[in-house]
Amino acid sequence: MKEPHLGHMESDNAGSYISEPVIVTLFGQAFTFELSQYEGDNDRDAFHQAIRHFMALEPSALQQAEAAIFAYYQKINAYFEPDDECYVDIPQASDVWAHIEWGDRITVMRRPYGDKGIYLLLTAWCAWEEDHGLQMVFKHGKAVNMIGPVSGRVSHIDAFGDPSLEEVMYSA
Repeated sequence: MKEPHLGHMESDNAGSYISEPVIVTLFGQAFTFELSQYEGDNDRDAFHQAIRHFMALEPSALQQAEAAIFAYYQKINAYFEPDDECYVDIPQASDVWAHIEWGDRITVMRRPYGDKGIYLLLTAWCAWEEDHGLQMVFKHGKAVNMIGPVSGRVSHIDAFGDPSLEEVMYSA
């Protein structure tokens, strides 16, 4: 199969398709894309649209997530004292990026609940939470809608069952 923005993709024989590594300018690195359960989806064009939106994002999309990532860092780091081995000193939100190493895969999936839209999920190692890492989710490929530990969920509503969290990027 060929995806317009990712090129040739191979089936994993479980309904998903995997791309070759593709440079994502927003992050300045290559990622393999996994289109999860793409084969059986009735609206495959929604996957293509979300990928197109994602690939066109400007750096401001990440800047809008800085405060939420910093809040996640502050929550975890508050459990430690400055002399603890696990303590990480990040003085301001714009400094979080130096403490994050993105994985090499982006999962593109349909949300099973709610709007049933297409979401792109990235995971990363982060210095302040080595056990649970960092997850960043892009709603419809247009903007970050969820920050937190790696959970595989694409919204805080799905994680906590609370409809008031629909527009909340980070929920402590």
